[in-house]
Amino acid sequence: MELTRENYNETAKELLAFLQNSPSCFHAVKNVTDMLTAAGFTEVKEEESWKLEAGGRYFVTRNQSSVIAFKVPGKDFKGFQIIASHSDSPTFKIKENPEMRVENAYIKLNVEGYGGMLMAP
Repeated sequence: MELTRENYNETAKELLAFLQNSPSCFHAVKNVTDMLTAAGFTEVKEEESWKLEAGGRYFVTRNQSSVIAFKVPGKDFKGFQIIASHSDSPTFKIKENPEMRVENAYIKLNVEGYGGMLMAP
C-alpha cells in the first residue's frame, strides 16, 4: 500500500477513535481483543492446555488488563518479530476506601499516581 496523506489521516483518525474508546487499560484490552478476533485470531486461556497449529493466530489475556497476540510460524520459519506495548501507565488509580468528605458539601475520591507520573510539569 502506498503511503499518502490520506492514509496518514485515516490512520490518525483510527488511532484517535481507539484512544477515545479506551479510557482505561481494561477498555483498551477489550478493544484490542475485539480487533484481533475480527482479524481471525483465536483466544486461548492461560489456565488451559493449548492446541496450537502451524500458521495459527492466537491471543491470551490476563486480568482483562493485558493481552499477548502471536502467530505460530509455518514450515518455512526464518525469524520472528516482537512488538510490545502496555496500556495502564501512567494514570490515576482510585485508592481503597477512597471517599473523602469535603467541607460537608461534597465527596471526592482519593487517588494515587501510578506508573511513574511526572507531576511537576
